[in-house]
Order: sequence, then C-alpha cells, then structure tokens
Amino acid sequence: MYLALNTRYFGPKLHQCFFILRRLLLAALILYCVEYPCFQFMVQTFASSLQLIYVGIVFPYELPAMNYLEILNEYTILSSCYFLFLYSDGLVLTRHPNWPLEDVMISDELVREQLGWANTGLIGFLFLANLLFMTVSSVAKLKRKFRLWQLKRK
Repeated sequence: MYLALNTRYFGPKLHQCFFILRRLLLAALILYCVEYPCFQFMVQTFASSLQLIYVGIVFPYELPAMNYLEILNEYTILSSCYFLFLYSDGLVLTRHPNWPLEDVMISDELVREQLGWANTGLIGFLFLANLLFMTVSSVAKLKRKFRLWQLKRK
C-alpha cells in the first residue's frame, strides 16, 4: 500500500503528496499558461529541483537502492527540463507581434534536431537504468524464493 515508503517518519509520508501536486501543477501550467512557455519551463524546472532536493534529503524509501534510483529519476527529469529551454519557441514573457515567425531561440533546425535526439537519449538511458534495476531486483527475488522452496522441500 505504501510502495515501500519508509513510514516510520513524517517526511517520507509526504512523498506521494508532493508527487501528485507536481503532476497537478504541470497539468495546470499546460492548460492555463499556454501563452507563456518560459513561465511554464521555469515553474516546472523549479518544481523538479524542489522534488530532487526533497528526495535527496528525506530518502523516502526503505531500500537505499530505491532511493538512489529515485534520485536518478528526478535528476534525469530535471535535466530534461533544461532541454525545454533550449529548443523552445522562444523565451520571452510577452509575445512578439510576428510570433511564431520570430522569437525563436535556436533557429538552426539541425541543432534543434540534435538537441531533441540528445534529450531522447537521456530519457532512453533512464528507461534502461530503470529496466536494469527492475530486472536485477526481480532475479534476486526469484533466487530467494527458489532457495526457500529448496529448503522447505528438504
């Protein structure tokens, strides 16, 4: 029920609350701040930074490996947020009269494409790291269960 959270202390109990609030904040930014992408990026980056600091201080999970994986996840999300600034349609708080024809931060399409591939590679690395962690932990659980089954059989 608590997803292996360390429920002995108050700080880790707030982990799911902060997780949901950050998702709600992202949805609200997407819906209500469409005309201000720079504001969206800044708020999302700030929220990711706060979540990374929280996870790094509180260590909300019982297993240390889960805490380190969560820190890796949050760090990768924060790094991905930095990419948003680089290939956005402009970093201005007010629109230029010729928007979207002007206000492009990086106008070279090849550079923007390469930045997109770099971000995709970063997310792919995160996917593979999580897959590796799940595979190793599943194999370890299977080995433990097999040993217990062997001991019970004797």
